[in-house]
Amino acid sequence: MKTFFKSSIFIVLFSVIIGCSKSELQEPVEVSEIENTTYHFKGKTFSEKELTEVYGSDVFYNTDWFIEDENHAFLFDDKESRDDYAFKQNAKMNGGQLTFFESSRQRGRSVRINVKYNYQNLNRFWRNRVRSANSGNGVGYPITFYDRLNFRGQSKFFLIRKRFGGVFGSGTVLDGFKARADSFRIGR
Repeated sequence: MKTFFKSSIFIVLFSVIIGCSKSELQEPVEVSEIENTTYHFKGKTFSEKELTEVYGSDVFYNTDWFIEDENHAFLFDDKESRDDYAFKQNAKMNGGQLTFFESSRQRGRSVRINVKYNYQNLNRFWRNRVRSANSGNGVGYPITFYDRLNFRGQSKFFLIRKRFGGVFGSGTVLDGFKARADSFRIGR
């Protein structure tokens, strides 16, 4: 009887723990809109909310970015258009550029950034899109994101060149490049 009572308690506790874990996994991450950032896409300007309403949140995954300054992000359907735009802007940029390469089975995205800006808005833009991120050592900083709900989601691999690692300030590189999604986990 005593053993039955103990095992019943353990079963109830285990069920409660599993139930909490499931609800925690499915709880969406709260994402705050960055109000003073303007997004340029297909010749039009949008706020983050407007861009999501018109094209859906996938537009943030499936476009190539050119960050002109801390308040303006230009999105393109392909890297060629993005690079052409970046080439035309070089004359007035005066600073270097930082390119982030995404290695994925799907078409990747790279982000070109004028390094003369501090990018606090860009840093805030990506923050809270995932709960955690992990960076590796070596030539660059690989950051891989996996879908946390079904464990089969799209993985992201950003290679950030070391010499530009401080563009976002100490300890903020990971915050600056968190993928936009409801929930992610870290894995390899």
